[in-house]
Amino acid sequence: IRSSWSTSGDSGSGGYYPFYPTMNIGVSNNVILEGVLARVANMPGLVSNKLTWAKPTTIDIGLDVNSFNNRFEISYDWYQRTVKDQFGPAIALPQTLGTNVPQSNNAISETRGWELSLKWKDEPFNFRNKPFYYAIQFRMSDYIGYVVKYEGDNTGYRGQWTPGQIFGQNYYYVSNGIMQNVNDLYTNILQQDGWYYPGDLALRDINGDGVINGGINNTWYSMGDLVKNGYSYPRWKYGISTNIKWSNFDISILLDGVGQWKDYSTNQYVWGIKGNQWFAPFFKENVELGYWSPNNTEAFYPRNTAANEKNNVLANDQYTLDLSHLRIRNLTIGYTVNSTLVNRLKMNNLYVYISAENLGFIYYNSFIKYDPELISSSKGQGYPPQQYFAFGVNVEL
Repeated sequence: IRSSWSTSGDSGSGGYYPFYPTMNIGVSNNVILEGVLARVANMPGLVSNKLTWAKPTTIDIGLDVNSFNNRFEISYDWYQRTVKDQFGPAIALPQTLGTNVPQSNNAISETRGWELSLKWKDEPFNFRNKPFYYAIQFRMSDYIGYVVKYEGDNTGYRGQWTPGQIFGQNYYYVSNGIMQNVNDLYTNILQQDGWYYPGDLALRDINGDGVINGGINNTWYSMGDLVKNGYSYPRWKYGISTNIKWSNFDISILLDGVGQWKDYSTNQYVWGIKGNQWFAPFFKENVELGYWSPNNTEAFYPRNTAANEKNNVLANDQYTLDLSHLRIRNLTIGYTVNSTLVNRLKMNNLYVYISAENLGFIYYNSFIKYDPELISSSKGQGYPPQQYFAFGVNVEL
């Protein structure tokens, strides 16, 4: 059994020196002096004279167990990280201030999490008259963060923090399916102003007030038709690693995955390019899933239109991306050349191997199979993790 306590300074989200007002230097695109674009400096924002670094404190309680002659190992950690004097959203001031409200040490937040590791490494046993060795390890971790204290007015306004608020929790609308005919247009409550047609997406009026909206005054206690729908960051992250050795061969496999991760994206990787004569074709996966039309009423997507984005502008559960997955992160196969041949070559050891990174997914729940790191982090812009293949030879003379 073990435990630890630590504390330190943290610059928070304001950079390394948030308590210094800094002037942004750049080049004006509108002013030319003596034939060249003029260099300009912008006035710095306001800085509170009471601003300090945040003060995180972490406590950790752990347990390590070795049993069955050290063949089975368990390691477990529970931790809590409390950040005092944190930079929460700036507290509103009268508009007569004339500029953005400065940051201040106005909040306390906590993060609680745990990590678990289970490992089994067996003693070698004979398989076809040759020793066989294997070891397998399973790892899992999870955490959640929430607001403990906030010095704002605590009215529940979503633009500020509210004590008890959980970070990263999704709130989405509930889909009522794709409207198939004119009767569906009359029986559903339309989400926005403007014209609607068969093939458009309908949303449910959860609170029964006759409108589709996110509540009153943008407050946490009035969510309107929004409901909780998972978390926007990876939860229940886990990994599996295996090592096998037999008859001069060795194999290592590393898998990693996420048990729960949901995101809603309006980027073109998910929805395809807006459809008209100027934008074609769509991405392959969008075409395979299909867009609604009078001749394709069982399609996955609502009708595709370039006129507006009413069918994907509001986050809803039907088109939420389930980014939970299990990935083959690394596979390495090696072979130690027979000692007789090595001696003939006047070497002490000769080892050859081939290694592959990011081979693919064992499972991936998203209806769009682009890499979850690509969809979530850059919103469809950039490159997914690349695949790498390597061949190597280790020679000891």
